[in-house]
Amino acid sequence: MLMAQLVFNFAASCSYRIEDFIVTNSNQEAFSSLMQWINWPHNILLLVGPQYSGKTHLSTIFQKLSSAVFTSRDNLQTYEDFFHSNSSPFILDSLKFQELEEPLLHFYNLCREKQRTLLLTAETHPIQWDIKLPDLKSRLVATRTITIQQPDDILIKGILLKRFSDLQISISDNVLEYLLTHIERSYSAIQNIVLLLDEASLAEQKKVTLPLIKRVLNL
Repeated sequence: MLMAQLVFNFAASCSYRIEDFIVTNSNQEAFSSLMQWINWPHNILLLVGPQYSGKTHLSTIFQKLSSAVFTSRDNLQTYEDFFHSNSSPFILDSLKFQELEEPLLHFYNLCREKQRTLLLTAETHPIQWDIKLPDLKSRLVATRTITIQQPDDILIKGILLKRFSDLQISISDNVLEYLLTHIERSYSAIQNIVLLLDEASLAEQKKVTLPLIKRVLNL
């Protein structure tokens, strides 16, 4: 298996429409929970998953379903004004709590007290975080948490097809099957390999074929 040792930033635009989200066993629980957001315990949900696993896509779907407001670091620093100036649900996507523990705790408590819906997303479970405030840690650890699992075969195929399509690259079935059996089964590896092949295809002015894949990925 090829290891995901290279990291790239995707310049190609991504579609965050609900119909473009690929639902499989790996993310079914997360998707279903967002569809039933009105029934969350205490109106708060924490969505955990690796980078590129679809957390922002799901957050955007939730935002459109509920008219939620994305919450920034600046919003948290003025949490009271921000909270009272909005009547919609809130989203804290890719939660980074460093230097914001106090305002995050107060914002979280306000949401619970006023029964306001809050979606949090992060790459790891709060039990792994270096949180200094005991009250904040206990609240986050106790929050209902849904974890996006590593991709299964169906999801890997779907992501490969979607990312190549985003880059306006068509690939054959045999190329898709070859990649499925030769790449690391992680979201970051899928994204990096697609971009690596796109760059090679553009540089050499060639289609993404098996010979190109084997040469570029040293397989």
